[in-house]
Amino acid sequence: FFIISNLKALNNCPKFSLTISIKSETFKELYDNSKYLNIGVGGTKFSDWNELIEQINYFPNFKNIVINLGFNDLHYSKKNTPLKVFESMNEFINKLNKQFNNPNIYVLTICHSPLHPSFINKENNLNKLIKKNAKKLGITVIDNSKVIEERNNEINVYHMDNCHLNEFGYEVMLNEINKYIK
Repeated sequence: FFIISNLKALNNCPKFSLTISIKSETFKELYDNSKYLNIGVGGTKFSDWNELIEQINYFPNFKNIVINLGFNDLHYSKKNTPLKVFESMNEFINKLNKQFNNPNIYVLTICHSPLHPSFINKENNLNKLIKKNAKKLGITVIDNSKVIEERNNEINVYHMDNCHLNEFGYEVMLNEINKYIK
């Protein structure tokens, strides 16, 4: 089960064999007993998922859940501070634990977008909050930001919009995730 804020992320990855959208009539109709499920919904935030989580109650208890959210929370609401986003993430993690019987939850750190350099402090502060509280939350943090930054020095990992990852960036992300989930 993979929740990501950008639909393109893992569509070409065979491990994540089904992509569904919140706009579908029901999740249940689209679920085909695949081992991996990629719920990719562009532009979503933790606050959206706190409301939408009840719509995915048709699925079995997933063993692993990978979350890549937080960027939009910080970037598209001036009222959202790193602390407010963290609190929303905490609420979402609690709902996931309850609904899916305490799965292994992996949270990707927020990648810094070259298009938005003014947000780097907010992003760093949120990443620090997540790392600092990981044990208490019962999550594993995958430091995607660090790996993306390192690889971007070698090869461009961003789409031409300088905001979203390109195919190389998503490959880097997937490789980092696979180090944690076997």
